[in-house]
Amino acid sequence: MTVACAAWVFADAALAQQPEIVVLDFVGRGGDKARIQVIRALKSRASFEAKGSAEKVLSARGLSGTSVSGRAAVAAELGVDYVIWGGVRGKGSGARAKIRIAGPKGKEIAAREAGPPGTSKGNARIQNAAVSLLGKAVETVPPGSFNQERSSGRKGATAAPLAAAAPAAGFAGSYSPGGAAGGSVPYSPGARGGTGGAGSAALSPFAGAF
Repeated sequence: MTVACAAWVFADAALAQQPEIVVLDFVGRGGDKARIQVIRALKSRASFEAKGSAEKVLSARGLSGTSVSGRAAVAAELGVDYVIWGGVRGKGSGARAKIRIAGPKGKEIAAREAGPPGTSKGNARIQNAAVSLLGKAVETVPPGSFNQERSSGRKGATAAPLAAAAPAAGFAGSYSPGGAAGGSVPYSPGARGGTGGAGSAALSPFAGAF
């Protein structure tokens, strides 16, 4: 099996887990149209959390969706694997949507440009770009990997003091704590495919450079 084929097989297997995502606002003229196309492209490939829930997290913390800390807070609070955001630059046939995706730690994984939004060909390009972007994210940071990492860390932190305390309590031999459940934290899908309003870029928690 070639490296390319192996990557696609891996991505397909990971996508079968239905990654959890949230799609934030796309700033700029035509941003709402671009966002809708991204959601349409991914609706059969992922479960969605509502944009409004992400906005509440950002507002409560005084953060922006364009910042690493803002995206990390959204991912942690909503339990999503990926955060998607972006914007549109240019006008008419020259308009292009830039789609970005970040993992659960808020760091950008990859980005794609396509468009123009609002035209049949442009919308198709945006959808293709969104599918490609999610595939890249799944290949780079598999769904649930961050939750597994945190779960392993908690298990290790709990096991150490228990093992140290075992001899003092009069137990013979080594002590191996059991019953710790591994694996990822199960997700509860949120509002599916909601688009929300584009709003004003000046008032949006996602306003800024994209």
